Amino acid sequence: MLLRVSTQSEGEEVDLNGVVEGAENVDDRLPAGKELTAFAEAVVAGDPAALDQARSALLAAVTPAEFVDAAGVVGNFERMVRIADGIGISLDDNFKDITADMREDLGLNKFSSAVHTLGAQ
Repeated sequence: MLLRVSTQSEGEEVDLNGVVEGAENVDDRLPAGKELTAFAEAVVAGDPAALDQARSALLAAVTPAEFVDAAGVVGNFERMVRIADGIGISLDDNFKDITADMREDLGLNKFSSAVHTLGAQ
């Protein structure tokens, strides 16, 4: 949601479907978007060779400080998602409402973990 809001605040409209559909489908207007997505996917997949390749590609596309920020965000997000899924935290009603169109557009409700995100319907 923050990526959508930040691009809109900059007067841009970008297609966020690549965030769900894989790095090769990320909108070229997102700076280092393909590399960031490939890096996040590699971290989650746990494949050391893919992670090495994604890390190198991202380091070539961003500054070292930006790389550190990206690694921190990926690590923190992974941690938060695991904790939320593990204890069954769902979105509050207000956040469900304001993210409904985005979740539908990106097909996020189809993921098996959506049962945790959405809670009892």
